[in-house]
Amino acid sequence: MILKRLAPYMKVGFQNEVLYLGFGSLIQKIDNPEIQKILIDSLELWVDPAEVSQVKARLCQKYSEGTVDECIKIILKNNYVIDHDWYDRENQYSRNFLYYALSGAVPSHVQNLLSKKEF
Repeated sequence: MILKRLAPYMKVGFQNEVLYLGFGSLIQKIDNPEIQKILIDSLELWVDPAEVSQVKARLCQKYSEGTVDECIKIILKNNYVIDHDWYDRENQYSRNFLYYALSGAVPSHVQNLLSKKEF
């Protein structure tokens, strides 16, 4: 059971009926109104930690499974949600983990590789 949550510093906003989604320079534009609605609903479900299957089940009660799958794929591919325990605002060292996660890497794997590197 892998719980995921909305990545910190995620930006969600509209301009001229276009959804802007992401963080930093990695902003994605979504102009399909149905996809916009599902993306926003799914990200709202991930404010609190949840499994992908739980979020999918909730969304499929309201939307078609194919469109839900497409939206979840967008969210996971772009790292808009991360494992719930990868970032702790109170721990200054977890910012590294957050950076790795937002870049699409597995933070613990990166840390292991770095610890084995000889300088």
